[in-house]
Amino acid sequence: MKYLSLFLAIGLARAATIVVSDAQPGNEGSRAVDGNPSTFWHSVYSPSNYPLPHTATIDLGGAQLLNGFNYLPRQDGNANGRIGQFTLEASEDGSSWTQVASGTWVDDPSRKHVGFPNRNVRYLRIKAITEAGNRGPWTSAAEFGVNLAPTGNPSVSSHVAM
Repeated sequence: MKYLSLFLAIGLARAATIVVSDAQPGNEGSRAVDGNPSTFWHSVYSPSNYPLPHTATIDLGGAQLLNGFNYLPRQDGNANGRIGQFTLEASEDGSSWTQVASGTWVDDPSRKHVGFPNRNVRYLRIKAITEAGNRGPWTSAAEFGVNLAPTGNPSVSSHVAM
């Protein structure tokens, strides 16, 4: 499937915001939804580590019909912080949450995807429970994205990077 920049897909980028459990200065959560795979969010590691789990809550700015979530690990050649075991929750109102997916991603730099049944979602919360390589208590992400569910218009169903 084609990956679209969030800036090109139905205006989500202007509305997408992110709140993370913690962030290393210079690697803020907003870097995981900026459309630039060269930047990344990283949990706090200095002066001391912030323990797992780490969370990132994404507000799409309005409900969207979704059927998947994408994660691109950091792309700078460093493996630290790749998400291993995770849970994914969805909400329409930011108060009532439903787990829509969970799993364990492999320890490599490729884009990861997890699907779930079509659902109206405004907020997504990913919880990183482990670091994929067990190198430390870190979490990082170059980009998070969503998968827009089919709506009868084939041009609207796409992977959308944030």
